[in-house]
Order: sequence, then structure tokens, then C-alpha cells
Amino acid sequence: MSHPSKYRTTIVVIILLIHIILLAYSTKRHSPTFNEIGHLPAGLSHLQHSTFELYRVNPPLPRMVAAVPLLFQDHRTNWQQHDISDTSRAEILIGIAFAKINDRQTFDLYTWGRWFCIPFSVIGGLCCYWWARDLFGWSSGLFALMLWCFSPSILGHGSLIMPDVPAAATGILSSYVFWRWMKRPNWPNTLLSGFLLGVAELTKFTLLVFYLIYPVLWIASRFRSNSKQPTTWYLDAFQLAVMFLFSIYLINLCYHFQGSFQKLREFTFISNTLTGSQDEEHHVSGNAFKESLWGEIPVPFPKDYVLGLDRQKADFDYPRWSYLNGDWKLGGWWYFYLFAFLIKTPLGILIIYLTSAALFCFNARYRLSLLDELCLMLPIIVIVTLVSSQTAFSMHPRYIIPVLPFLFVWSSRVALAFHLHNIRTAALVTVSLAWAIMSSLYYFPHSLSYYNELTGGPEKAAEYLIDSPTAWGQDLLFLKKWCEEHPEARPLHVANFGWVDPLAAGIEYSLPPLAPLESVKELSERTIDYGPRPGWYVIDVNHLKGTYWDAPMGDGRWRHFWMDYENKPADFTYFSKFEPIDRVAYSYLVYHITLDQANQIRNELGLPEIKNDY
Repeated sequence: MSHPSKYRTTIVVIILLIHIILLAYSTKRHSPTFNEIGHLPAGLSHLQHSTFELYRVNPPLPRMVAAVPLLFQDHRTNWQQHDISDTSRAEILIGIAFAKINDRQTFDLYTWGRWFCIPFSVIGGLCCYWWARDLFGWSSGLFALMLWCFSPSILGHGSLIMPDVPAAATGILSSYVFWRWMKRPNWPNTLLSGFLLGVAELTKFTLLVFYLIYPVLWIASRFRSNSKQPTTWYLDAFQLAVMFLFSIYLINLCYHFQGSFQKLREFTFISNTLTGSQDEEHHVSGNAFKESLWGEIPVPFPKDYVLGLDRQKADFDYPRWSYLNGDWKLGGWWYFYLFAFLIKTPLGILIIYLTSAALFCFNARYRLSLLDELCLMLPIIVIVTLVSSQTAFSMHPRYIIPVLPFLFVWSSRVALAFHLHNIRTAALVTVSLAWAIMSSLYYFPHSLSYYNELTGGPEKAAEYLIDSPTAWGQDLLFLKKWCEEHPEARPLHVANFGWVDPLAAGIEYSLPPLAPLESVKELSERTIDYGPRPGWYVIDVNHLKGTYWDAPMGDGRWRHFWMDYENKPADFTYFSKFEPIDRVAYSYLVYHITLDQANQIRNELGLPEIKNDY
């Protein structure tokens, strides 16, 4: 008779294979997203030229992994926009140039890069399984694995060249091994934990909080230890220090020790915190430590790692326009990420979270030791608090993806109901998990656009959020297919969101007419060129809601928008007055406007009617 562990391993492998297939399929179907466009050429510059200026606001490991297959494939590069100055941020310009010069091959290059990032997600799933299994048993391990593998957030972002899922995967792996070290603090575990901590810190700056969390957890573990020998404290403290030093060494090694141990006063910063600037409107480069004793301290991190942190902090210095529930606001909301989490998480998973919380509070048989609970909950609390405290703008719920694996493991305690013969709870969580998986797969491969049933699904997504949680430029290939299936939609006018020009996908188009500016009316310019006109139109939901990001014009140029809601700029929001006739994925709405429909809305806007012979 076969051993039960063999069947368990087979089940785990099958689930992971399904996860890999889903990710691989999704990578092929979607175009490069808004931020993603710069990550691949940036990774290529790291590998080929050992330079780390591009996309320094994120550590380089995920994009370096993504760029590996390009070393063995024909591709073209254009580094003319590569600015190596300390305050530069040229990755988007480089990404646009990279996409333009590689034309239609661009999509294949990004697909290869995405495929090489899939192992990050596999590691994340495996670690959720291992940790939940060790804490609660095999059933909980399987539960946590399925929560990871079928989560819309993991499926959506795990198929991109972005740091969020790699950070979640390496973060949970590092924490799991650190937890094992606290249980058994020996040198092999110390070195392994230091190595994995370094790997985690090379994926996303958010995980720097581990340098604060791990000592707190270690102190908690020592207070609960039965050992009264001071020597064990000293040895453990020494191992923790070695662990941290090894991780910092690994960070420096990845950056080739470029600028490592440079004195603090020698950096050129732009964030208000590190420049000491009081300017409330503009960044001023400088160094607040230049004349102080602190400036003599050598910084044990690479130069671009430090400058990346500074640039990341600078991004949150001044308010930027943010969108939530149909409203624009200069600045963000502290509750933005919690709200986005609630509406973008399948209801079945939310029920599992609530059930787990109830069991934790009211049934001691489902509780872990205080240390074990802290190992899971402290990263969640610290990361969510950190992210929510940055209210200069609110735009990307992906910032809290690193907490998801901790939530999956923590909530997997619900599977103990099967061992404790709690039939009602077991039935509830089984139905909830099945519901969550079906809800996620129903909208697949459009996992980036996933919203749960309480919102009305992705069809209503733009009423709540836009940009990365809804439409991030990922559906351009779906638009190409729609155009091929609708040859009657010519000439076509497209308002596209993202840095990949639809021309690269073979879509011929022009920019739709803009809404009329008040200044245009006052100057009596050709107002007939503004506002609704008959024809075929495809409008990205971001532009429908008035985004300020640039749009390609169809002739190689880009139209710049600005954000000033006291003096409303020209945009495409007037299309909300029309009923769309079709939808392309969940990013685009299709309009076929007749002459009568155009003139009706033009009258409402105070514009002259269009004649038949115009």
C-alpha cells in the first residue's frame, strides 16, 4: 500500500502545476503594463552593463531574473535616454524606446521575461504550504497553498515583471526560515536565514521592515525560552548579527559593491527628509548631513540602493491626484488600501478570514503560541500600517501584496475543523474556498481587473478604482483581437492608457477629439474640432474617468494631460454621456456614435452642431 505522504505530495504538485499553467497562459495574453514597461530594459542594463540607475526605486533582483532570457535572444536596445545622474529617473523613457525599437517583438520579449519570474510565485505557494503545515497540519498546508495559487492578486501580479509577488514570496520564505531558526538557532539555519533575508531585501524596499521585526520576534522568543543560561542569549544575539551582516553583504554583492560604504555626506538626495528641505512644492537636491558628524558615517549599502530609498521617499513628499469611488483628490486616503483589499478579495476568502478570526478569538484549540501568532501577524500589521501612513497619493493596492502569504498561513487554521470534527465550520470553509476559486477563475485571465461580487465585478471596477487595480495597460492584445474581428470599425479612434503604443500591436488609430476647453470657446477657435463627433471610439476606463497620464496619438506622438480640477482640462470624460456598445476585456469601452447622438451631446455642451457634409 502506498504511503499517504506520496498522495499528499502528488496533490501539492498538481495544484502547483495548475498554478504555473495559469500564470504562463496569462503572461502570453497580456501586453506590458504601465510600470512593467521599464523593468525589463532596466534589468537588461543591470546584467549587461552592471549599472543600477534605472528603476532604482525598487531593488533589482526580479527584473534581473526577467532579463536573463534576453541574453540569449535577438533584441534591440536604445540607451539614448539613459541618464546616470544621482537624481535621474529615466526608466519609463528607456522602456518606451525599448518597446518602439523592438516593435511587435516587444510582446514576445516581455512574455519570456514574465515566464522567468513564475518561479517566484511557485516558491511563495510552497512556503505557504510548508509553514501552514508545520503550524496546523497537512490540511491547513493545502488550504494555504490553494489560497495562494488561486488568489486573483497573485495570479494577476504573479504573471508580470514586477516586484510585488517576488517580494511576497521571498518575504514569506525568509520569515519561515527565520521562524525555524528561532526554534533551532544553529549555524546552518543562521546562514540560510541571512541568505534568504538578503534575497528578500533585493526584491522590494518595503521588506526593510524585517530588520526591525526580526529582533522584536527574537526578543519575544527569548523571553519565552526555558533556557536561563546567559551564554545562549549571547550566542543567539551573535548569530542574529551574523544573519543581518550576511544579508547586507548579499545586497552589496548584487550591486557589485558599487558605492558601498560611501560616507553619508557624499550622497546627493532629493527627499525632504534627507535634504532637510522646507520647500512645500518642489524637490531641492542636497544633503542634510553634509556639515554634521553623522555625515562621516559610512553607509553599508550600495549607492544606488540608498538613492533608490531616497527617491522612493521623495515620491511621497508631495500630494498627487488620487481616485477613489468616483472622486479625485489631491492626496490620498489612509483607508485606501484596506478598502481596496476588501473589494478586490473574493468574498469566499473574506469569509475564511472572518472565520479564522472568530476561531482565534473564541476557541483555544485553534490558537498557536504567542510567538507563532506574532510571527504571522506582526509583518501584516507593520506593512499595512507603513503603507497606509503614506497618504501623499493612493493608487496601487499591490503595495500590500507582501502581506497576503502571511494572511493565507494565519487563516489556514480553519482547516483544523476537519481534524477536530467541527462539521459546520468544515463545511463553511470548504464552500467558501470553492466559491473563492470559482469566482477567481470565472474572470481569469483578467485577474488584474478582479473585483468581488459586492462591487458588481470588474464591469463596475472604474466606479471604485482606476489605474493598476483595474486597467494598467494589460489588455492591448485583446483590443488587437477585437479590431481583427470588427473590420467595420474604421476609422478607429483610441484613447489608450499605458506606455505601449497600440501601433506596436498593429492597430491603426487616431486620438479621439477632446472635450472643449473653456479658453477655446472664449477665443472662438474651431470648436467643431472638439467634443463628440460621429465614428468608432475605444476609450480606456482610465481616460473615461479623467486620468492625467499621457495618451498616444496614433502618429508616434503623445498627448499630455494635466491635472487641475479648479480649471478642468481637456479630456475624454464626455464619453460617459454615451452608452457603450461593447467592452474589450475590462479596460476598454467601445462606442459607435451616430451624427444625431453626437449633436445631441454637443448641444448639451454648448458646441455647434455637425452638418452631414462636415
